[in-house]
Amino acid sequence: MPNMADNFINNPILITGAARSGTSVTAGVVHICGAWGGLMAGPNDFNPKGYYENLELGALIKSFLRQRGLDPLGQWPLPRTQHIVDEISEGAALTQVDARIRTILLDQGYTPTRPWMLKQVKLLLIWPVFATLFPTAKWVLVRRDSEKIYDSCMHASFMTRFKDRNGWKMWLDVHLQKLVEIQSSVNNVFEFWPDTAMGDNLDGVRSLIQFCGLEFKKTHVQNFIDPDLWHMENA
Repeated sequence: MPNMADNFINNPILITGAARSGTSVTAGVVHICGAWGGLMAGPNDFNPKGYYENLELGALIKSFLRQRGLDPLGQWPLPRTQHIVDEISEGAALTQVDARIRTILLDQGYTPTRPWMLKQVKLLLIWPVFATLFPTAKWVLVRRDSEKIYDSCMHASFMTRFKDRNGWKMWLDVHLQKLVEIQSSVNNVFEFWPDTAMGDNLDGVRSLIQFCGLEFKKTHVQNFIDPDLWHMENA
């Protein structure tokens, strides 16, 4: 008989997408509806509702990128997927990441009685690592109109690598390709467009929460989602 605790710890909800696409608001509603997020980054001027991003797991992913001469901020240079696949096929790096993830979860107080979530845009860059470690995970791929992402990158002070739309287009193209790779490589994928949740119709959010295996808490979601913040110039 399957162990329920093992089922939860081995089946995370992985939320990712390009930066400035709405991963924070997506993770926020998933958290509100019952997913465990651990020690997460709080709000700031660019995300007044909070980032819903596990600080230690995020640091782990940044370290993975930095150790390979890649940008820990996920701006440039970016990893080639085949290089990640080739490396983790050797096993040692994968074992180390797996052990560290589980240690972080337990140290932060995770008790596997409900699903845990990881929201991290840089997760998209090394997705084969998590797809291999958690083959039955639920993947939430967050999408936004490309032109709006370019605009948001141009206005966000921490998006510093490029100064024009052509540069951010090159950056975004890499991310879009990795979204396609995930969709063709893993089984449990839900594509979510936060724009659809900025009106009265929450059917898309309801479907997202059902996909995650959680309880849709309509009033909580309505109180959390703020269309004015979403439509801010630097949102």
